[in-house]
Amino acid sequence: MPTQIPKSAFRLIKNVMIKENITQNDIKNVVKEFVETSDITDKILLVCPDITRYHSHAGEIACALYEALKEKADVTVMIALGTHEGMTRAEAEKMYPTIPF
Repeated sequence: MPTQIPKSAFRLIKNVMIKENITQNDIKNVVKEFVETSDITDKILLVCPDITRYHSHAGEIACALYEALKEKADVTVMIALGTHEGMTRAEAEKMYPTIPF
């Protein structure tokens, strides 16, 4: 059975879409709720945007997810480039500072 996404995650997504202020605490609370209510124990793939989406909070969200899940599962991060060039190490470290590449 797939893990259900908590309702607080949808509130966070809505706030990002309407460009309200999102705090680190908001992100951590949603991630905490997700991890506590999920049964993830095996593998997880985080598909994340590249540096062109730097201001989307995707980096902060991915880092929070990685940090929360790395002890519970084998976490792999894949950067979705689309038609963009690959990210440099400096760009990856800027957008995803707590995720090892």
